[in-house]
Amino acid sequence: MKSTAGLLAGLLFAGIVTKVMAQESSTGVDTNRWIVFTATPGAEKDVTNTNGIYRFGGGEAGRAYLAKQASNFAATSFVAEVTAIVNGGGGAGCAFFGLGLGEADPQNYYEPSRQPAVFVRLAPGDFAGGQVMASVNGKEAGQASASVGDGTHRVKMIWDAAGKRALFDIDGKSSVTVAARDVDFGDAAHLFFGGASGVKFSGFIVKPLSDQEIKTAGFGENFSGDPTARTWLPLIPAAKDGMRPLACWYDGSKLAASRAFTNGALQTASTRWACDVKEQPVAGEPDARDLTATFTLAEGAAKSAGVAVAFDFAGWSTNNYVLIPASVYNGNRNRIEQRAYATGLNREDIYKKDLPLTTCDLPQLAPELGQPSKIEVSACNAATPAICFFSPEKRRGIIMLAEQGIPKKNDANGTILDNGFSVEESADRTHATLVVSSPGVRERKPEFIGFSASPDRGMDWQPGDTVTLHLRVYSFAAADIPGLLEKFMTVRKDVTGPNHPRDLIPFSEVIRLMTGRIDSRFYQGQDNQFYCPENAAWISFGWIGGLMDTFPMLALNDELHLERVTKTFDFAIPRGQGQSGYFYGALNHDGKVFGREGYDEHPEFVLTRKNADVLFWMVKQFMLLKKQGRASAIKPAWEQNIKRLADAFVATWKKDGQWGNFLNNQTGEVAVYNSSSGVVAAGGLALAADYFKNPEYLVVAKQAAKFYYSRDFVKLGMTTGHSADTLQNADSDSPAGLMNSLMTLYELTGDARWLEKSRNLANLLATWTVSYDYLLPTNTELARLGAKLAGVVWASTQNKHGAPGNCTSSGDALFKIYRATGDRRYAELMRDIIHAHAEGIRPDGKITERLTYCDADSRGSRGSPYDSTGWCELNGILMAMEIPGIYLRTDTGELFVFDSVKAEVVKRDGDGVTLKVTNPTQYPARVSIFAEGSAVARQPLGCTAFIMWPKVDVMAGETKTVQIAPDGRLQPANGA
Repeated sequence: MKSTAGLLAGLLFAGIVTKVMAQESSTGVDTNRWIVFTATPGAEKDVTNTNGIYRFGGGEAGRAYLAKQASNFAATSFVAEVTAIVNGGGGAGCAFFGLGLGEADPQNYYEPSRQPAVFVRLAPGDFAGGQVMASVNGKEAGQASASVGDGTHRVKMIWDAAGKRALFDIDGKSSVTVAARDVDFGDAAHLFFGGASGVKFSGFIVKPLSDQEIKTAGFGENFSGDPTARTWLPLIPAAKDGMRPLACWYDGSKLAASRAFTNGALQTASTRWACDVKEQPVAGEPDARDLTATFTLAEGAAKSAGVAVAFDFAGWSTNNYVLIPASVYNGNRNRIEQRAYATGLNREDIYKKDLPLTTCDLPQLAPELGQPSKIEVSACNAATPAICFFSPEKRRGIIMLAEQGIPKKNDANGTILDNGFSVEESADRTHATLVVSSPGVRERKPEFIGFSASPDRGMDWQPGDTVTLHLRVYSFAAADIPGLLEKFMTVRKDVTGPNHPRDLIPFSEVIRLMTGRIDSRFYQGQDNQFYCPENAAWISFGWIGGLMDTFPMLALNDELHLERVTKTFDFAIPRGQGQSGYFYGALNHDGKVFGREGYDEHPEFVLTRKNADVLFWMVKQFMLLKKQGRASAIKPAWEQNIKRLADAFVATWKKDGQWGNFLNNQTGEVAVYNSSSGVVAAGGLALAADYFKNPEYLVVAKQAAKFYYSRDFVKLGMTTGHSADTLQNADSDSPAGLMNSLMTLYELTGDARWLEKSRNLANLLATWTVSYDYLLPTNTELARLGAKLAGVVWASTQNKHGAPGNCTSSGDALFKIYRATGDRRYAELMRDIIHAHAEGIRPDGKITERLTYCDADSRGSRGSPYDSTGWCELNGILMAMEIPGIYLRTDTGELFVFDSVKAEVVKRDGDGVTLKVTNPTQYPARVSIFAEGSAVARQPLGCTAFIMWPKVDVMAGETKTVQIAPDGRLQPANGA
């Protein structure tokens, strides 16, 4: 079968070209056959004709268009072509060719988008990368398979009147097909071309095409009214679970049709396909199978097509827990509210005890029958490319791991075509299909909040084109959701492979940089002085750093920072506390409190998590000062205020049995119910019980920890509501917070059940943490930097972006889990998070919360170079302080390096361990070394042990040998 380019050449130059050219190449603008459309008076004067070459001058506002006087071109099929010369000029240098009114639209940069309009835009090399973009009625409808840029191009348009679709081909090398079924041409179906800024056209020709010629014109298949359109479900529900390899075709971003392979073969009217599926067991994994599906187009040409592997499940239930890491938790079967960013819930939901978990609009399996139930996300929406589910009825877990995607062919920008991940349920919810597709094509694109039109499209296939999907499928016995997450924690890197963190910045340099950033936020007013957690002269308590950023400043253990922290506490604590004992959301530099949580008319409403953070970190700071021998610096008034806060949490718990999402800081009531917003308070009360010697605090801490662990984690498989700018979406802050609280209970009680629970929450946190090094488009900032993004932590299912670290803590519970259990998975997770944070630090120490690949937000960017985010500065310095640079067991072979240095054991003997430490970075490093024996490691570490870890100085590029005594002390080795 001929290629598209060859077919077009055969159609267009079969003995009729000379005649048609003669008809259309008259000199001058003949108004009997051409009309000049323009939106700016005088722009038509910029259209000149010399020897049959039409030149369009002016700027964007001077765009004009020559249109055929005949207005019925949409009624019959045809092929038209014209030669376009594009030569720079930025946006004004774009050339346009199409069908419709052909009139400039002042509301759209004077492009010919006034309806009706179906056209192609050729951009010059100095604008949009020279891309070729099709437009339908003013909306972008598809990008051509390759950019073309400056030069002379032969542009061809094939119009299928019956199918109402257009195929644009440029030079036989780049093409795009668009659907125009919704375009009402009426009496305005002109053929037109034009532009501005010196674009030129010549050699226009047009001829009708027969139905047979349209069939072979390269559009691909005609799937009008196809029963498989827009659904991945099989036409006949499967009687048992099974797998279907598929070829699929798209109409724009909508699935137009899919066809299953039979015995590895598929024949359509225009194509012949082959699919080779190989299945093999995985060594050491009896519950796993590797699947490799290789799809090849053997004959024909397929437009806007793709391939997929669909897994059909016959015994489905809406009780199944569905997970796509960082994107979908429990199928996202939540109540949806259409709310703008950071506006809180509808006011009618305040004080409603039976409030269901409520989120913004997001991909979800419908919570009610009678509604379509389908999720479509791509690899860029997921921290790990995977679909997982747990069946409580069958007590079984399924994990499907895949790769990220494939590079786009002939793309100078190194674009990655991400794999797609879809879950669709039947109308009666008794069947479901889980799909991994290449490329991933979503009908709607998930945005920061809600959805937008999807830019996803299928690929154009030529004979011999091949795509391979590599999958690993686990099917295993699981008692509950924690069992599914335990397996996920083990296997999450099995397909994408090990990541490769870079040693960029040692801990000591992070401390230096972030100390400078936090000190730069110290407000020194005439009356008040305090540490600001953000880029404004006020304190936002908890959450993003208020009364938390003071902790690392105290840890520096010098008089300057003690003085500044003292002034911060003296200003903030008495002024910021409400009548009930709970703090307000924020405190201005003039001492006036205000709310900033989406309930501006209710400043007394405060995110529960903010008060929980204040309790946890203030008690921790009291403990730190005592550990440093500076107990006299703790003012009794501070202690009284924080004890009032602890008492408020106890009172609310006794009244409501939960701490809700928002609290009323005047009455102590729960203002907005449900969510996991209060989980850090369990840890805070546990610390307060120890510090204030109040056993009631510990009783309530245990009750709350059990409640949130059971209600949210075990039953729902997610924790929620930890950010004031989201509604009650699942997020990453809350599993980190609950993990820390559970670890605090373990360390204070010695009860290993709390350790196990903390470990289980770490498994949930891992689903929010990128597990592999993204393939990044070469034109992105992060790709140019060579960034490795494994360890980036996604924010929430609402705020779809990855960030450097946990908001807002070091996540030291991960290290403590590793220390207590010896399980290196948690040390590796901690290391990944630490090293990903360094990827976001600019040379001046600035760091923003955007470090992401997701196309909903700052794709391939690390945010504005002019901004720096306080909470990312804070978690960076906390990690550098609270996590040891090197951890060593003196009596075993255990060694783990968290800092950006290299370490290896040279010798072990009765005198201890000889360690060689190398600093590969460009900065001097002061490396903390935590060495201990196995017996000591069974004892709780506490929250202030880090200040006692000894340190060794290693210059940039230096290798130093140190001797570590059996008790963990450091001493220089001979020859060091």
